[in-house]
Amino acid sequence: MSNIASFNQHSASQTRVLQLDVS
Repeated sequence: MSNIASFNQHSASQTRVLQLDVS
């Protein structure tokens, strides 16, 4: 479970970076 939570956080962080890059 811990690994899944960590993966979710990393995924969210990557999405933020992509959004900033697009805008």
